[in-house]
Amino acid sequence: MDFDLLDIQFLGFFIILNRFIYFLFNYNLITSLYIVFISTGSCILWFNFLVLNLKFFFKLEKNVGRTLKTQYLNIIDNKMDRFIKSIVKIFYKKKKKLRFLNTLWEDIRTLLIYLIFIRGGREYLPFFIRWNWSLVIFLKFLSKATCVLYRRAYYYKFKVLKYRKFICEDYQENPEAYPSYTEDTIRNFSSKLEAEDLYTNATIFVLIFLNLFISFYGFINSALGQFTIFPFTKTLLGSATLPKNILCEKNKTILKLLKIENI
Repeated sequence: MDFDLLDIQFLGFFIILNRFIYFLFNYNLITSLYIVFISTGSCILWFNFLVLNLKFFFKLEKNVGRTLKTQYLNIIDNKMDRFIKSIVKIFYKKKKKLRFLNTLWEDIRTLLIYLIFIRGGREYLPFFIRWNWSLVIFLKFLSKATCVLYRRAYYYKFKVLKYRKFICEDYQENPEAYPSYTEDTIRNFSSKLEAEDLYTNATIFVLIFLNLFISFYGFINSALGQFTIFPFTKTLLGSATLPKNILCEKNKTILKLLKIENI
């Protein structure tokens, strides 16, 4: 039985359709359309994120290490003098620093949005919106961490371990070139390489599975919405249980201001 991306799309559509029917009978048409539009847009974003991760892990050719992509400056680099080469190195160093600052600003901006809109605007946002946005921010940082660890594990496997295996195989073919090494040393070294390779493969598998699980869980959570919500703490809601009407709390939420709750 084959399972592809079209099945995931159909699953999201089926869940959203059932949610539309649920809100239509329990609230009203405007509320059901409002919630379904939000869920559909969020599902599209999470599905695109899932496809992007699949391409990153399985389809795209990976540029391992610090090797720069081929550019016009790299082609004529061997004809430049040392002064021009130093300028090119400074250019790439500045570019790397700017990329790091851009990534840092994205993380700071995400935290600022969380503090200002989600924590500060608690009176105007329903609990299910605050919960889902908090979950999205948490999954964003977790997904970024898994991608960074994956790149490091990939580099360690196909650069460091590959070089060590080359030395071990070269010694077995030409032991005279390594007079300081003994057979016991190489045997222990080979067993350590096998163990490190096994642990590295397991780490890569866990990171890929965790990242794809994050994407799929975000997609399903966007489709199911309030059915996957649980309270953060007692102080957040004032009680250990969810409010009976999760869309219409007793504060000045957006849904009350728009008057789309079931009256």
